[in-house]
Amino acid sequence: MFRPFPYKELNKALKKAKIAEKPITERFRVVLPYSIHSDFERELRKAGGEIITAEYGDKVELVYDTPVAQKAILEEQLANISRGEIKVERINLE
Repeated sequence: MFRPFPYKELNKALKKAKIAEKPITERFRVVLPYSIHSDFERELRKAGGEIITAEYGDKVELVYDTPVAQKAILEEQLANISRGEIKVERINLE
C-alpha cells in the first residue's frame, strides 16, 4: 500500500529544530593543588570550558576543553589564582 511522505510533519519538525553552535575548543592538561581546584573549576565554567577527566591524588590532574576565544582569559585567571605557579599543557588531538 502506498503511503505518501509526511512532508507537513517534516516541515513542522524542521521549523521547531534549532541550530546548535559549538565553539572551537582546545584541550589542555593541568595539575593543581586542592586549595585552588574549586576556584579553577569555577573560572573554567565561566569561560565555557568543560572538564574531560579528573584524577585525584596528591594533587588534582584535570584534562579540559576550553573555547579558543576564551583561552587567554582563562590562562590569566589561572595565573592569578595560582600566583603564576601552575603551568598548563596543551594536548594535541591530531
